[in-house]
Amino acid sequence: MARFDGGTVPDGKARPLLTTMDRCIGHHLARAAAAFGGEDHVRTALALKVADHAAVFSKLHTDKALDLHAAIDPRLVLSCEAQDLDKMLGTCLTMPANGRASGSS
Repeated sequence: MARFDGGTVPDGKARPLLTTMDRCIGHHLARAAAAFGGEDHVRTALALKVADHAAVFSKLHTDKALDLHAAIDPRLVLSCEAQDLDKMLGTCLTMPANGRASGSS
């Protein structure tokens, strides 16, 4: 097992993992920076994404009698990429649909 001592990895076994982690963190930091401005500023309409997810989850979980509805101003946009919002909404809807949360709305 590699030990970290003063920023070094004596046996080098952890180097590939550290390289992968560094690349992944850098990727997400760059995406976050782009979401807040500059030429690559990304904006995603929230109401449309929520409506899409609610429709899909209602069809997927017909046996659970889900009551999904949201009143969201259609002008509301988020500074994030659509795929990131899809992941967040999927998680928020999956937990109550699978009975892992109660009182969720």
